[in-house]
Parts: sequence; C-alpha cells; structure tokens
Amino acid sequence: MSASKSAAHILKRVLMVPPKHFTVEYSINPWMGGIVDKQKAHQQWDSLKSAIEKAGVQVLTMEQTKGLPDQVFVCNSGLVYDNKVYLSRFRHKERTGEQPLYLEWFKKNNISTIGEGYEEIFEGGGDAVFSDRNTLWAGYGERSSKSVYERIKALGSFDIVLCDMILPNFYHLDTCFAPVDETTSLYYPPAFSEATNKEILRRLPNSIAVSEAEANAFVCNAITIRDTVISPIGVSQNTKKALTARGKQVEEVDMSEFMKSGGACQCLVLRFHRVKRNDFTNNYGYGPFGIGPTNGGFDSFGFYRDKYYNSGLPPLYSFASYRNYYHEISFHKNKYGQPAPTDFEVLQQERFGPYYDGVWGYADHSKNWFGKKR
Repeated sequence: MSASKSAAHILKRVLMVPPKHFTVEYSINPWMGGIVDKQKAHQQWDSLKSAIEKAGVQVLTMEQTKGLPDQVFVCNSGLVYDNKVYLSRFRHKERTGEQPLYLEWFKKNNISTIGEGYEEIFEGGGDAVFSDRNTLWAGYGERSSKSVYERIKALGSFDIVLCDMILPNFYHLDTCFAPVDETTSLYYPPAFSEATNKEILRRLPNSIAVSEAEANAFVCNAITIRDTVISPIGVSQNTKKALTARGKQVEEVDMSEFMKSGGACQCLVLRFHRVKRNDFTNNYGYGPFGIGPTNGGFDSFGFYRDKYYNSGLPPLYSFASYRNYYHEISFHKNKYGQPAPTDFEVLQQERFGPYYDGVWGYADHSKNWFGKKR
C-alpha cells in the first residue's frame, strides 16, 4: 500500500453510545444471556473510550434511547465512506427502532445517507469493514444479505471482497475478522468457507489465525488505531508476538458485560475516516469575498491556499478568510441570517460534523497555518 493510500484511511474519530439503558432483554444471537452489571458496564465503556482517545482518536457520542438496549452497538448503524453512510436495515425487529435515530444523527451532522427504503438486510459496520480505502470486506450469512453489496457500490469506488460466514456463533464479520494493516488481519478460520479463507490469505498474507479460545473471547472484535490494537481481554502470547512483529502493541480492555449481549470493542464504535475533499477546495466554504456557493471548488479563493500551501503568505484573499485566519471579525452571515460562530473551530465542526480535521486538516487542531506536513 502506498503512503498516500494509507494516509487517506487514517481513523480520525468514532461515534459511541454511552450505555445508559444497556441490558440483555431478549436473545437474537447465541451469546445473549445473563444480567448486566450496569455500573461495571459503564466502567468498561469508559475504559474503551479512554483507550481510543489515548490512541489519538476523537470520540463523538450519541444518547441512548430507553427501550433500545442494543443501541450501544453503534457499529451496526451503517457503513461510512468519506462523507456518506449506507444505512442499516436490521434483520431482527428488536433493533429496528434504532434506525430512525441513526438517520436523524447522520443528517444532523451533514452526512449524506444512502439506503433508505431498500429491502435488503444490512447490519452496517458489523458485517462490512474496510482494510484500506480501496478494499471492503463484506460479510454475509447470518445477518446481512449477499445481494446488498451491489447497492453498497453507490458509496464509492472500491473492491468488495465477499466473505461467506458459516458459523452461527460468529454472526457478524467483526466477531471473527479484524483488519490490522495493509497485509494483516486477525481472523478465525473456522468461521469462514474455504474460499473465503483463501481470499483472506491472498489479499492479507500476514494474517494471524486466532485460536478457538481467543475467538470466543472476541479477540477479533478489535480496533486498530495506528500502531495500537485495542482488544478484549484474552489475546494469547502467540498472537501478541505476531502483532509485535508487525509493529503493533496490544491494549486489552475488559468487555465482559457487553459480551453478554454478543459484542465488544469494535461493536461499540462507528468509524469515521479522514474526509476526502476536492483538491481545490479550502476549509472555509463561503465563496468569493465571503459570499456565494460553497461547493464549486473555488470557495473563498481558497484553492490558492490548498494548491500553493507552502507560499508562506497569510490567507488574505477574502474578507471571510481574513476573519477566519485572525479569529477576530464576526461579520459574515449564514443563509439563515444568523451570525456565524466567532470561533473558527466551532464553525468548521458545524460545517463538516465528524469529518472536520482541525484548523488546517489536523485532528489535534495544531496551528500549522499553511498545511505543511509535520
């Protein structure tokens, strides 16, 4: 994988749902059962959130609705690619009440939605995961329909690798498969057909086969953030050694309360990777001299800054960008006639929602005014 290809797929932020109303009230997978210790569940959720933030990823949150205990498994809400999401359609009626809530959140955060009204079953990031920008691993069998992936092509241009899942206990792809880097995954071979196992090893030749004990501990329900693999407790020494050889460090988080409902680390997050922007579009989006259309690629004459970002000159090509650069003047009005936020960060968060990467494209909001790589 080229450096640019890897950089384009950096995980920048995730969505999580705090377990305010998390319980096990029904059984829709073989793992569901037992009484949830709500205090312990909150502690485990907080530990996962802290591990993700420590690894350099921003965590967005969405409130859980009473009566929807599995809403905490927000990974199943849809599949995100750039600023688009293909919406889920759950197989079991117990989870269908989550669908309109996710739709509302996506629209509120300016994420284009695809999939409304379609009949095929699709359970989002639980059954579909990107190993890089150009490769989608697409699980089907227990939950998602094989045919849905023809529609998912509408999200963008990428290869779709169909994964035939054959064990009921591993009902979602993310329970038995986790991409680690451009040549590596964690996977549980018995969960897949022979053809799928061959394809995993062909495309990801350094993949690490986990044991039955590890698979039952949901080790494959891991999240890889740069050089850190965040996994439920239960990673064997052999697997740790194999990951270390790939330059990864393992951080184990207790997920025992969520495993009572058949989920763990990856189930609890929805991934948002770096937004893909037009090469000639800047971060302001207010048109020439602070007015006009925002999607023509010439907003605020910002293409000069994007194309010639090493010029060393302040972005003074429009009044709006002057205001944005110095964080001082609040005269620009939006289409509703209300004052635009005086804080540029707030302004951009409103425009791009979870896709905003910071002042000049950096998630840590560093003041690297001309976009130079560090």
